[in-house]
Amino acid sequence: RDRFEDATFVFESHHHDYKRARAIISKYEVPEDVAHATMRARPARDTGGFEPGTHFDADLDRGNVPKLSSDSTFYSVLRSRVTAYLRDIGHPDGGPTIQCV
Repeated sequence: RDRFEDATFVFESHHHDYKRARAIISKYEVPEDVAHATMRARPARDTGGFEPGTHFDADLDRGNVPKLSSDSTFYSVLRSRVTAYLRDIGHPDGGPTIQCV
């Protein structure tokens, strides 16, 4: 979707054991008020004060932040099944086999 600012979909496609990955990244979530106070938030397009070359996205400008897929979506079900299968064939962490890499 937005290769410059938002890695939501990259995260979704890369981590098939998404429940474990989400539990890990939740420890690093920064509250919005802290992000704004420390200047770690994306500037609004109409406010100025951003670096030249800053990429803007119409959806993000409207405040439409992508959400992670729910447990019932096709891709989430597929990832859960792949993880379970890999564990069943001898990969306790559910990680990929050497053939997958």
